[in-house]
Amino acid sequence: MIGFRALEPLLDALGLLTVLPVGRRPLVAPAGATTLLFPLVGGIVGGLLLGLDWLLGHVLPAAPRAALVVVAWAIATGGLHLDGLADTADGLMAAGDRRRRLEAMADPRVGAFGALAVVGLLLLKWSALSSLSGHLRLGALALAPALSRAAALLPMAIIPPARPEGMGAEVMRRVGLSSALLVNAGAAAIALAPFFPAGPSLAMSAALAALGTAFLAYRRLGGVTGDVLGAAIEIGEAVVLLLCAASVERRWLL
Repeated sequence: MIGFRALEPLLDALGLLTVLPVGRRPLVAPAGATTLLFPLVGGIVGGLLLGLDWLLGHVLPAAPRAALVVVAWAIATGGLHLDGLADTADGLMAAGDRRRRLEAMADPRVGAFGALAVVGLLLLKWSALSSLSGHLRLGALALAPALSRAAALLPMAIIPPARPEGMGAEVMRRVGLSSALLVNAGAAAIALAPFFPAGPSLAMSAALAALGTAFLAYRRLGGVTGDVLGAAIEIGEAVVLLLCAASVERRWLL
């Protein structure tokens, strides 16, 4: 019973960020400990993707194999972060003042900018993953989901919420800067395992992508929302994959 209670924060994080069958989880703002486990959830997603990629590698060539992995990647999270990316793109590009942009983000319909952002990001992920093989492919799939979720903790701790209400605002209030920095330092250290000594640069790049997305939202919206954090995660994942793809020619990770 004690052991099960110890797993509660992880189950809450899995229930919030994935569609994995961990039981019915309450749709409430997670506690601070749960939020800090978001990178571990990313690691679990990465492990599942590695297993799927290995199985598909026995029957499919690179391009369709990468496409199915990217689709499974989106399904595993219930499209949560892709939806955030679409809403963020629509909101940031909307004409008008801050109130109008937030209204555009709250609109359940996907606009032209949102559709373009989602399609463009999926194409980037697919093309980057298609170019990877061997050690680079394993490291990219293992690290991208975890590093991007660690990076998303930084804007949670630094930038105020755009709305005073909602789950996103509650989550952000429960993340301290010291905890976010510690989690990111740990993620950078883990990245050394597949890519020594350049692995931490992937973590730093994911962090810069998350902070850049969040600061743009701060300029346009006055703060960040749950949708912006989802967009930051998606963009961070794409950045890690693209940097791994760049290493195919430059070999800076090997």
